[in-house]
Amino acid sequence: KNIQNLAVQDFYKIYYSFAESTMDFFGVPVVKLNNFQLNLLIYTRIFKNIFEMNDDIPDKIKKDPEALLDYANSSEVREEVKGKMNDSSSASTIVGATKEDLEELGMNTSSGTNLHEAAKKKGGSLSMKDLMDISGV
Repeated sequence: KNIQNLAVQDFYKIYYSFAESTMDFFGVPVVKLNNFQLNLLIYTRIFKNIFEMNDDIPDKIKKDPEALLDYANSSEVREEVKGKMNDSSSASTIVGATKEDLEELGMNTSSGTNLHEAAKKKGGSLSMKDLMDISGV
């Protein structure tokens, strides 16, 4: 935790550019590094990549290593989901996602059919034929 905290501090960020090579960073080959030095080098690279790949990191998490790692993981998931959802030829949704979650992913939430509302109109349940009709099959 202390090494992670060090690697996100403002005064330490000047060392990010040297993290690509152990010789540049510590002046010795990687086989001569101790566990703490290896961890510092690894977390320096991780946080450097997070800051380079994400321009929209909220200020409140920039110095919180755990929050930064969670943010980076959620950013990767968002991008992966966006890529999969961009196929406009198919209907898709994410189970458990709120309307706001879908909007953040760039999914059009206005043209979809609410299955709960459709079931209410049909007396409380939908048959397989009803589901097929709703999906256009």
